[in-house]
Amino acid sequence: MLRGKIMAKIREVRADVVMSWDPFAPGEDHPDHRCVAMATLEAASFAGNPRFYPDHAHPPCAVTEAYWFAKHPTADADLLVDISSVMDKKISALLAHDCQMVLTADALAMEARAAGADLGLDDVVESGRYRDLIEMGVRNYCAETGAARGLQAAERFRYQKLGMLDTVLGLSTIQPDFS
Repeated sequence: MLRGKIMAKIREVRADVVMSWDPFAPGEDHPDHRCVAMATLEAASFAGNPRFYPDHAHPPCAVTEAYWFAKHPTADADLLVDISSVMDKKISALLAHDCQMVLTADALAMEARAAGADLGLDDVVESGRYRDLIEMGVRNYCAETGAARGLQAAERFRYQKLGMLDTVLGLSTIQPDFS
């Protein structure tokens, strides 16, 4: 099960922070994103409990923070992280998922056709131009996201403290890594 695999990795690397898609993001249409997001939330929430997956090779490990990627901005996804210095790495990593990028380019071409917009995307996959299209789109999206705070490029997250320590005891022991 995916949750167990994620929890095993959290325990192996002794992660105290996780980053994933937002499990409660409105408008997230990609089923894989939703599945990974919920499995990550569940794994992070219970990785410190020895009663969950007691057969794991590594001991329980408490995760205290989560940064949930917000593809679609919401009021509570208000943390912008400057990614200017790693923009080229982000694009290379995305383009390494070639089959997903082909699907994305196809979806953009179909959307343009459905809207009656002649954007010259009909042969974007066959011509190999989809890689340039994806790069342009990612750069535009990250630039637009960062512009609100004067950043060259940013990604938006919803920050969440996990566990009960701060909530139940009224403490402020966990502080965000990004602000």
